[in-house]
Amino acid sequence: QLTRGILFALTTLLLIMSLSVMPLVNVIAIVFASPLIVAALGPVFLREPTPRARWSAIAVGFTGMLLIVQPSAPTLGWLILLPVAATVCSALRDVVTRKVSVTESSLSLLFYSGLIVLAVGGALAPWSNWQPVQPRDWALFVLNGLLNGGAHFLLIEALRIGQASLVAPFKYSGLLFGLILGYWLWGDLPSMPAIAGA
Repeated sequence: QLTRGILFALTTLLLIMSLSVMPLVNVIAIVFASPLIVAALGPVFLREPTPRARWSAIAVGFTGMLLIVQPSAPTLGWLILLPVAATVCSALRDVVTRKVSVTESSLSLLFYSGLIVLAVGGALAPWSNWQPVQPRDWALFVLNGLLNGGAHFLLIEALRIGQASLVAPFKYSGLLFGLILGYWLWGDLPSMPAIAGA
């Protein structure tokens, strides 16, 4: 539980740091390499083989993601290691989740990892550029918390039931939903490469 919580907290921290120094599309492109890492780690740590067809599906998903986000070549030197480290931590978290979900409940995993992220975030808050939350934003924070918590619970359940290398590529579907919501909420028309990637 502690290992998983620490990996979750590190992933969150490294993603926030990445987004503060890099364009969003580049961070997304790097973070979505996570299913590739999970597929590589599954046979080693979980003794779950990754069949060729699954590797092909992951590669197609990763290629589609690159068409959607179209990252630019970053010129940030060592800062590129921040999202790379976040990606590795995320993949390791998924592998650990699959391993410990045999003996731990999904609610237990969700609770303790949330508690650890809260503790790490609270400890780092005094050194951040904290801005008081406006009353109108509280409803969005509550909605975000409910959606994020629900999604995380369902991911834990999926990793309990299915092999890690089978579950991980479904993260790519978030890009498709992002395109749909972007059009529906803000009228963002996806480009032809983004449509092809979807």
